Amino acid sequence: MLRQELQTPLTRSRQWLEVVNLALSRLSRQERQLLDRLYISPEYGGVEQLCRELEIERSTLYRRRDQALLNFTRLLYGSGADEEV
Repeated sequence: MLRQELQTPLTRSRQWLEVVNLALSRLSRQERQLLDRLYISPEYGGVEQLCRELEIERSTLYRRRDQALLNFTRLLYGSGADEEV
């Protein structure tokens, strides 16, 4: 019985992971990079490093981050998922 009880949460987790990965795949390369470096695999000093790599100011990075999060949220939860982001 325990094995069966564990299957349902595992199945739900796998399904949710597929949904998240699909939403991430629909973002631009730069949006994925920002979300990955700032949230998925953050490193100490990551904001400064990204600013240097992209040759942008911190405020520009934060604006792009905000737009990436908005697009990801729309794709993930369906609001605007049928629209081009």
